[in-house]
Amino acid sequence: MKKVSLFLVWIVCATLLYAFFWSRNLDYFPEFPEWVGRLVREMLPADTAVEDITVYYLLILSFLIVSVVSLLVVAWFKLVKSNSSMKKSSKNN
Repeated sequence: MKKVSLFLVWIVCATLLYAFFWSRNLDYFPEFPEWVGRLVREMLPADTAVEDITVYYLLILSFLIVSVVSLLVVAWFKLVKSNSSMKKSSKNN
């Protein structure tokens, strides 16, 4: 339970940091196709201000990017850990 809580805190903090730096340095971050922006716009109420749409766009995409990268890193660590334990067990035999 502690690991899950820490992972969720990491996701929230990393998402906010990623979105903050992305909003300040737009040229250094990925540019998504126009349909992604339209999809985010369709998820929001019709009377949402343009500034709010931009904030939601940055937060939603930051969350997705941070989540995918974090899950890939966790999977990689588990793979490395299982491979190292398999090597140790084969050395013992």
